[in-house]
Amino acid sequence: MRHRCTVALLGLALCARSAVGQAPLTPTDSAILASQPLKRLVLTPSLFRRLSLLAAGLDREVVLCLQGSVSGDTAVVRDFVMPDLLRSTADLVEPQPCLPTTLAV
Repeated sequence: MRHRCTVALLGLALCARSAVGQAPLTPTDSAILASQPLKRLVLTPSLFRRLSLLAAGLDREVVLCLQGSVSGDTAVVRDFVMPDLLRSTADLVEPQPCLPTTLAV
């Protein structure tokens, strides 16, 4: 079962202070997922480090296609793909679509 999440989830995960790369969803952050069975987005520690390094060097918006697996109400993200961009500015990004196997965008 694959679900699309918002970039807000990625932002929440990147800003989390958890040592294991997990970010519990707050009521505001989970509003979009409220009607879906997925309640947790777990990033592997190595992916969390890679995303943190990437985010530290960004000066514009990007889109990441998060890859991994779903078990019960938890999506475990192990990798990401940055899709080709049609356009990218400081506050807007227009990407090519992610593959159907993508867990979250």
